[in-house]
This record gives sequence, structure tokens and C-alpha cells, in this order.
Amino acid sequence: MFRSQNLPAILSLSLCLAACNKNMQSPRTMGTGSGDGEGISETTVYENGQDGYQCYRIPAIVKAPNGDLLAFAEARRNNCGDFGDVDLVLKRSTDHGKSWGKLERAVDFGDNQAGNPAPVFDLTDPAFPKGRLFLFYNTGTAHEADVRKGQAVREVWYRTSTDNGQSWSDAVNITLQTSRPNAPATNPAYTFKEDWRSYANTPGHALQIRNGRYKGRIFLAANHSAGPRRSISATT
Repeated sequence: MFRSQNLPAILSLSLCLAACNKNMQSPRTMGTGSGDGEGISETTVYENGQDGYQCYRIPAIVKAPNGDLLAFAEARRNNCGDFGDVDLVLKRSTDHGKSWGKLERAVDFGDNQAGNPAPVFDLTDPAFPKGRLFLFYNTGTAHEADVRKGQAVREVWYRTSTDNGQSWSDAVNITLQTSRPNAPATNPAYTFKEDWRSYANTPGHALQIRNGRYKGRIFLAANHSAGPRRSISATT
């Protein structure tokens, strides 16, 4: 289950994801109370078993320039496992998180995995004065254990939207710019001696630097494994 908290007077949204189990609570709204919880209400955004998916995990959220809140998540069709038929979905709120629209698919990688949604708005490009939304994500065609054995590759992609997530560009594969895989059977250009295997960019959201020398640059944290070792390194 995936809920938002509505905080009057400040446009803030907090998301929580409950554990996936058979005894999951039904949707509820928390009314105004006293003490630390005063003025807080709670609204379900995604609920396991709804809209054709058994499980929702890995939430990510951004606020659009027009004030809409866009809540992304991994929608796991058949179970709560990390690998399988996993899409990236989106719901929209136009009232600061009090209510949410219908579920929309932002990325569908067939029967395989699209995960780790990391949205961010580019607000500095003069060609897009109303902002351009980037959604970075990873794809996978095998379980993590097989990826670490060099039997499959995690790839890195993005899609963009110039209408606050209502429509999307074609997907762009940026694995060559962001990772160092050694898997020519998958792509003849994947011949990096570093042999990065597991790769995961951060879910939650990316960042855009607003000031200083690197103004406009998008920052996205990630981690990866290298070769047959089990060590994990940070990546940006």
C-alpha cells in the first residue's frame, strides 16, 4: 500500500509503503487530531492487488511546475518479487495530495523488469519554458543473481514529457554513457573492461542543480557491482 499525507498550509507530500502481506489494511483517511498529528490526513495512492498488479513498491514523487503532484511506483504484476513483469506507473494529484487520479503506465518493458523510477524536472532549458520531465529508470531481463554472474545486463534509460507526464517521448538508452558493462552478446558496444554488472540508479527522484558552476546539470546517484566480485560501488 502506498499512501500520502496531506499537510495543510504547506505543499508537502510524504509517501509510505506498507509491507506486502495477506493482512494488509484497507484504504483509510486519517482525520484531524491533536498533538503531533493535528491537521494530517492520509490517503491511499496505490494499494496491492488493485488495477491489475499484485504489488506496488519503490515510490518516487515530484511536483510539476503547474502544481500537480506526480507519484510514480514500480507496479509488480504477478507477485512482490524484484524481478518479473514490472511496469512503472504514475498517478496524479491536482489538489496537493488530497485525491489521486487513475493509474497510468509510464514504462512497460513487456514481460521483463522496468524499475527504480527517478523523476526530475529540467527547469533551465530555454527550449522548454514550462519545464521538461525526465524519468530515469533501469531495465532487467534476468534475476539479480544471474546479472551478477554476467548472464544478463542491467540497462539505463530515460523518457521525457513536456506536458507534466500526460504523454511521453520514446525511451532513450543511455547505458553507454552511465554504465560500463562487458556484455557484447547483448550489445556489441558493451565491451568495457570494468565489467559492471548489477546497476541501480536511485529511486525517489533525481536532482537538478539550480545555481553555480554546474547550474542545470542533472544529478542521479546510483550503485553497481563489478565483475564476479560481490562488492558494490557508488556511481553518479
